Amino acid sequence: MTLDVHLYENGRIGQFLFQIDDKIYGDLYPSFRLFQQRTGLLIDPYRDLVVDIALPALILALTEGHVSLALRGILEKCERMGQSVIFVGD
Repeated sequence: MTLDVHLYENGRIGQFLFQIDDKIYGDLYPSFRLFQQRTGLLIDPYRDLVVDIALPALILALTEGHVSLALRGILEKCERMGQSVIFVGD
């Protein structure tokens, strides 16, 4: 199982940013659950999810979970640049 993170531009999957494998997903799962509780959006390894206006909530959940500094840094950069991301599941 992999969950790829890409830029999402003009309704299309853009540049590859990050790959989440089984182990990383397990580490991120508590933060993803917190994000889901706050937004109703589920980051699932088997479906796609565009994150745009909810990006700050995802960054906050990752910060509170103290996990994946690499992913958090990528998402923070996207937020600063006003970009959306898409999580692409299997």
